[in-house]
Amino acid sequence: MEIWKTFGHQNVKNILETQLKAGIYPHAYLFSGRKGVLKQNLAMELAEKILGGENLPINPDFQILQEEGEIVLSKIHEFISRMRLMPVNSGYKVGIINSCENLNQQSSNALLKILEEPSQSSIIILVANNKNILPTLRSRCQVLNFNPLTVAQLKEFATQSGLEFSEEAALLSFGSMQKFMEFSQDKESLNTHKRNSGVLNELRDSTMAEKILKISEFAEKDAPELEEIFTDWLFWQRHKLAGSPKQYPSIKHLLTALEHLKTNKNKKLILQELFLAL
Repeated sequence: MEIWKTFGHQNVKNILETQLKAGIYPHAYLFSGRKGVLKQNLAMELAEKILGGENLPINPDFQILQEEGEIVLSKIHEFISRMRLMPVNSGYKVGIINSCENLNQQSSNALLKILEEPSQSSIIILVANNKNILPTLRSRCQVLNFNPLTVAQLKEFATQSGLEFSEEAALLSFGSMQKFMEFSQDKESLNTHKRNSGVLNELRDSTMAEKILKISEFAEKDAPELEEIFTDWLFWQRHKLAGSPKQYPSIKHLLTALEHLKTNKNKKLILQELFLAL
């Protein structure tokens, strides 16, 4: 059995261990799941195991594309050109594209071409924080879904890591290890998150004038912060959906708002459409 440093996700590890033992891999993976559930950590570990070493930053057979915001065509062209080079130290070239939901239409199409005509010596690992991936890209990959970590798993991790466990922090992290660690170590961050989560309930009981004030307040936040808040609201609504199916319209409005944030639509207009619909 392989030894993994990354916590959890044994179902995914079982699949990868079978492939590592056989030495047979798909030409492309899609690691899919919410932000902060250790997808990139496991992708890096898989690359280490395939390439037979831990010092990935200086390994000529490894590369990672990690952009803040939109992944443009020029970056994908550079990534593809490196992946087409022959391996130097091992039988494979391994490349990771992090946050691949940020690929635009042009860069997605360029990446699709290399996935349609893969090299026998290249393995590409796409890491996605949501499902906004072209279906044609998804269909060319082995998709491995990373589930949110349970409260019990987060408690186990806290015990192993010597962290003080807070059930409140675990619940409000919605299964994100990244969020759980942030909330465990920074109480102000936890309190800010609680205030932002409370806004969703406040909006439902607010007057039109109060909603307009909230729109102005939230319009001051940048797009990544809004995306994080909307994603947390979305998980909160999904959590409540089983016991209250009437939450579904809110989920639909939040998904639309998140999609519009990706298209650089005017923030104030996005907030107006969302807040007035809740």
